[in-house]
Amino acid sequence: GIINGKINYLYSGGIIETKKNNIYFLDDINEIVKKIIKDYEIFNGFALYFENFSGILKCDYISIANLRILKDGNYAYCENWGQKKNIKYYYNYFDNQQEECVALFGIDPFILSDENSDSYINNYPIPIYNSAIPSIMTDIAIKYYNLGEIYNGFKASSIIDIVAGRQMSEEERNEYLKDIKKSIYSKNSWGSAYINFSEGDSPSVNINPIPQTDMVDRYNAVWEAVKEDILISHQITNPLLVGIKTPGQLGGATELATSFDIFRSQYILPRRKYLLDCLKNIGINVEIEEILPNFLKQSTTNYMFSSEKEFVEDENVDFILDLFSKIGKNIDDTVKIVYEHELEEDGSGGIEDYEVVKYMQFAQNLSYNDYVILNAINEKANLLGIIDELGISKDRLNKSLEILEQNGYIKGFDITRNGKNILKNTNIQVVRTYYRYTVKPGFGDPIIPTSRKFCKQMIRLNRLYTKKEIDTISARAGLDVWLYRGGMLNWNGKVYPWCRHYWHQVFVLEPINK
Repeated sequence: GIINGKINYLYSGGIIETKKNNIYFLDDINEIVKKIIKDYEIFNGFALYFENFSGILKCDYISIANLRILKDGNYAYCENWGQKKNIKYYYNYFDNQQEECVALFGIDPFILSDENSDSYINNYPIPIYNSAIPSIMTDIAIKYYNLGEIYNGFKASSIIDIVAGRQMSEEERNEYLKDIKKSIYSKNSWGSAYINFSEGDSPSVNINPIPQTDMVDRYNAVWEAVKEDILISHQITNPLLVGIKTPGQLGGATELATSFDIFRSQYILPRRKYLLDCLKNIGINVEIEEILPNFLKQSTTNYMFSSEKEFVEDENVDFILDLFSKIGKNIDDTVKIVYEHELEEDGSGGIEDYEVVKYMQFAQNLSYNDYVILNAINEKANLLGIIDELGISKDRLNKSLEILEQNGYIKGFDITRNGKNILKNTNIQVVRTYYRYTVKPGFGDPIIPTSRKFCKQMIRLNRLYTKKEIDTISARAGLDVWLYRGGMLNWNGKVYPWCRHYWHQVFVLEPINK
């Protein structure tokens, strides 16, 4: 249900415009896009099939689940890899478009089993919901348990003690068990009976129910934890967005609209942009019409997307300012800013710390992220956990691994002697990425009489924040702090959809022990 809900949000109103360069679709373009969005949400990747016909490329959807990459970079396709029958071979679209070929896309590097693998289960890029896979498996187990309870008529688990059973032969015991199972089992053995053979003078059967005093509480606790974990892994800001009703949750119009706004800006738009950019790179220019979900049409008449609406300061501002006042890094004489970069209005368009390190030619060629990842490798820590800790992408992690290996600090996933020496160095300085709230160049003094409370206080705090800190405040406040500015600005006769302030990217050279 969650996957289907996210697919509907991404597809929204469907394709409204298509521009193609010598491409002929073998199926309706809307159906193709729906299918690749589904693969994108399930596997975090998707693929398209192409066939050259007299200079025109025929295009159709091809299931990424059935693709495997070959050692030469081309692809093999099979409907059933368990049987390995009727395998088809395709060139890589980006290497050869003269024959049948496949274009494959994914957020993460693909590690697909080759066609000769003994296992028919492919390895794919890490799905968005990867961290909740144990919870998803638990959810499946719970459903099977419930099914078993129904099959067994909600009988309490029991111990069936067969007195004098030890005097029976192995064959007699097996026959006895078969007869008992026929009488107490219907189709499933979940939550049924445990059978014990004990000593005794004459054969008899004792049935002793197992007390289950706290089973309901334990079940409810597990279910709530599982549900929350699954929703968080899917980056769902409000269960109602995907049709999940939470007991005690009213789901007011304002709350739901705010939740959707966050979900749209942090998930829907970036995912949709990546998908459309991939299609654009192969000559398929499409646009998706974005329409309001039905629940917003029914619940509110004045909803506007975050990039369109004017800001109205409310009771949230004090809560958000309090959060910002408790964290961050004060800007004083000890802070050594080595580079600054202007961001887009929505906080996007930043550059990576390793680019600054390379440009400034610092001694160890390390950023703060590189150093933390090097230390994690030394301590054999979970690198996926480091991604969450630093608030970076998997692509950024891979870049750090590349940099560390190029500098001789690691080999594979093992730290080298040079790497250990770097960690022992107590005087090392690294470049760390921060963000500060400031006035845009050319828009006057930081604070003017008409400045809003939020802007005034953020300017007075004069602090630097990490991306992780700002994202955490967004989650706690229930709105996107990167966009929390708004307000129409009339400046020198020109009207702007934002106020004079924005988030600015700052790179600081600092000792690693700070």
